Amino acid sequence: MKKRICSIVLSIILLSTVPGLAHGGKTDSSGGHKDNKNKSGLGYYHYHCGGNPPHLHNNGSCPYSGGSSSYQTTTPQKTVVATPKAMIPNFSVKINGTEINNSSSEYPVLNYNNITYIPLTSDLLTYLDISYDWNNPNGIIVNRTSQAVNKGAFVSAFNNGYSVKGQSKSISKVGKAMIINGTTVDSSQYPIINFAGVNYLPLTTDVLDNLGLKSSWSEYEGFSLYN
Repeated sequence: MKKRICSIVLSIILLSTVPGLAHGGKTDSSGGHKDNKNKSGLGYYHYHCGGNPPHLHNNGSCPYSGGSSSYQTTTPQKTVVATPKAMIPNFSVKINGTEINNSSSEYPVLNYNNITYIPLTSDLLTYLDISYDWNNPNGIIVNRTSQAVNKGAFVSAFNNGYSVKGQSKSISKVGKAMIINGTTVDSSQYPIINFAGVNYLPLTTDVLDNLGLKSSWSEYEGFSLYN
């Protein structure tokens, strides 16, 4: 009989010592629920938002998340990286006095960061006596040792495209060093870009000087490149 009484007393003790934090109640839309018997010692209502132990929202803020008293599940936002754009120039572009027909060129001259870019296509490379190595591990190599002049009018070899002045084109930046006639040119602001699978060279002052090329620009004449 004594053993039975001891067992009953022990059971009561065990039940009475179940942590007050435990409960079977569900939380409401705010992440909390009523605690009518105040088992938690926090009063007659407390929160479990975020799966945390019972707690109060003093001043309307959750001590675990720093958020408001409303229970919310936030979805991480994806970082959207904007695709860089270059523009078909609104102005005329000439090489040794011959205007390039951007409207029909497969690889039109582009304007990026207010700098004129020319495509490194075989017709332009040959006409300007430029050699070009894009597979070198040290960077993109552009050299010009010969400075032939009076080669006649430039004739484009790629005329199956269609563009409109002021039209934007999606491009990509080529993350390689730019080495012009043995000199590494700073390409952080004006990198080599790629459009339609062709790399484009920025005609900055540094690039032109190292290649022995000249340029001019005016609102009336547009951009002119001379060899």
